[in-house]
Amino acid sequence: MACEDSWMKRIDVLFFAGCPGMDHAIDRARAAAEQVGGADIRLVRVEDDEAARRLTFLGSPTVRVNDLDVETASVGRIDFGIQCRVYRVGDAFEGVPPLEWIVAALEAVEARAGKETLAAGTQADGGAADGKPENPRGA
Repeated sequence: MACEDSWMKRIDVLFFAGCPGMDHAIDRARAAAEQVGGADIRLVRVEDDEAARRLTFLGSPTVRVNDLDVETASVGRIDFGIQCRVYRVGDAFEGVPPLEWIVAALEAVEARAGKETLAAGTQADGGAADGKPENPRGA
């Protein structure tokens, strides 16, 4: 299944060759996809530092759902490169993101898709894009 529409779920696992956490990240991506009823999973091999900067790759493994990193705390980071990545989970560090983060990101895609569908349906019915019916009298 191709991920051509924004509402379709896609998990990207970005990694460099020899990453010790890659297999575990792939297992978690598969488990998350199964838990939410399916998602495309793509493996993206990052070859060098130039590719790491171009892909905004924070280290291996990086897991993204529909192009957004599953680690919400990563927003604004710029330490891109061929490096191992660790995730702060509570008071500990792990070499892969928790299953719960991946599932939450997939569920957020579903929630956005539901809102977009509702907005599109409301517009088609003559309502406003915010889901509220338009008042033709302006009152």
